[in-house]
Amino acid sequence: MTDVTLRNQNSELVRRGYAAFNSGEMDTLTQIIDESCTWHTPGKSPIAGDYEGREATFGQFGRYGGETNGTFRADL
Repeated sequence: MTDVTLRNQNSELVRRGYAAFNSGEMDTLTQIIDESCTWHTPGKSPIAGDYEGREATFGQFGRYGGETNGTFRADL
């Protein structure tokens, strides 16, 4: 596999992830995001911090929606 092919596959995976996040497709996110992932939300707000594991990461994603009354969208 060439570097270009790998980059294209990675880019497509990221695009799928953003689309799944914005549409709430949890099955797709579960396929894409590893169980042992780590998520970091920068800043000093109440939702800032590090989240370990897919369950904690998905919980954080839920907070994004909850804290913004469902208006949060991730732009690539």
